[in-house]
Amino acid sequence: MKKLSWIIGLGILIVWGCDPKDDPTPTIPGQEVKQAIFDSMKEWYFWNQELPATVNLANFDSNEALLDGIIFKPLDRFSYLTTQEAFTNAFVGRNAGHGFGFAFTSDEKLFISFVFDESPAGKDGWKRGWEIIQINGKPIAEYKTSSGGYDFKLGPPDPGISNSFTFKLPDGTTTTRTNIKAEYQSNSVLEQKVFDAGGKKSGLLGLSELQSYGWT
Repeated sequence: MKKLSWIIGLGILIVWGCDPKDDPTPTIPGQEVKQAIFDSMKEWYFWNQELPATVNLANFDSNEALLDGIIFKPLDRFSYLTTQEAFTNAFVGRNAGHGFGFAFTSDEKLFISFVFDESPAGKDGWKRGWEIIQINGKPIAEYKTSSGGYDFKLGPPDPGISNSFTFKLPDGTTTTRTNIKAEYQSNSVLEQKVFDAGGKKSGLLGLSELQSYGWT
């Protein structure tokens, strides 16, 4: 069976690989990966007591849909799936995509949370705090799934994929940008400032914390 890997809940890396004859639990053909995700979460997930007792794997069209359907939505903004290659590349700063993070407010408005300097978004001048009001011509609300999450359908992290974003800027104006995914080197320090208060200098470093936000 092909070896697969993913990130599930609070930064736990799980690498799964097995031979069917070593697994005494029968699995529905074609659902092996989903079953492994669910089994791993029952053992390692931080909120595993909130997981459903059983899951009909056939009800979910993809591994991502399964994860979105069973995570503990009130608190979990950390869990996501990735390949082992993408996970390794992220640790050394090699990425492909638009190169920005996003986060929701309590009233479900969507904002840019950070931008990597050398990414396509960074080179186009995108800034933290811009509100994303449309993606590919559709309002953000139209991407909400039946399970309460969001699927923006931005495509895989492959160079050459294009998406358009409409932003509301802090001055109230709007701008629409078409951005093409590309490979880039990410910077771990997102912001650095020095403040002078009361004759003393204080420094601020903003470090990337990718698991706290959506990231594409």
